[in-house]
Amino acid sequence: MKGNRVNLYRDRPRKSAPARLPVSVKRIEASAPGPWTADIALRRYPRLIAHMICESPGYFMPQGAAVALADALNGHENWCEYIFSCHNRNPIPVVLRAIHGRWQHQGYMAHYPMALAIVARQVLTGEEPLPASWF
Repeated sequence: MKGNRVNLYRDRPRKSAPARLPVSVKRIEASAPGPWTADIALRRYPRLIAHMICESPGYFMPQGAAVALADALNGHENWCEYIFSCHNRNPIPVVLRAIHGRWQHQGYMAHYPMALAIVARQVLTGEEPLPASWF
C-alpha cells in the first residue's frame, strides 16, 4: 500500500447481478414484476430500447436490445458479442449507460430520432431492419 491509498475492491466479495441492481433498474422492475420477455420489454420501453441502440457501437438492433433489457431485468447473463466482450456478460451496465447517457445520443451511429423510428417500425410492423456489415 502506497501512502494513504486503499484498495476498496480487492477483498470485497462479488455480489450476484440482482443484488447489484441500481435504483433506476429497480424502478423499472417494480413497475411490472414477473418474468420479462423481449417482446414485453420492446413494447413497454421503446424509448429505452432506442437509447440502448444509440449507446451500443452498432451492435444492437431492436430485438437484441430488448433481449438485453429483459436479461438485465430478469438477472440473467447476456451472450451478445458486445455485452460479452465489454461487460463480461452483464447487461446491467449497458442499460445504465443508455439511461444516464441519453442526453448525448446524437450524431453518427447515435442519432436518437432514427433509432426511435427503427424501434417504432419494429413494434408496429414486426419488421426488423437488415443488419449492415462492417467488413
